[in-house]
Amino acid sequence: MIALDTGARIGEIAAITINDINFKNSTISISKPYSVAVQKVTETKNEKFHHTISITKDLKNVLQEHSNLFPLYKHYYNRQFSRRLNYILEKLDIPRIRFHNLRHSHASFLLYNDVSNRLRFKKAWP
Repeated sequence: MIALDTGARIGEIAAITINDINFKNSTISISKPYSVAVQKVTETKNEKFHHTISITKDLKNVLQEHSNLFPLYKHYYNRQFSRRLNYILEKLDIPRIRFHNLRHSHASFLLYNDVSNRLRFKKAWP
């Protein structure tokens, strides 16, 4: 749900902490990825990758309900994200896709609805 609603990368999703979620303003701040290679949260390449994303009411409710799971990298690994996605797709009789394709689906949704990425992402720095 996070990937579809935000377009965030798998490492960015894994690194989200409860402090990155603003339930009052319905936003998630993306400012760091989790690296499987070094098994820790790392810095982004530069600040242009820091952004705050608006989230839907449905996603906000799911995140509140499962707030005890953050940060996700403590409970899930990249393969588990992909396995879970494939399990869901199989149950829904939808062809398999890579987890990263959810990012592309998000971009397609924005384009289809004439929503500019510039409007969707609010810069998290001055």
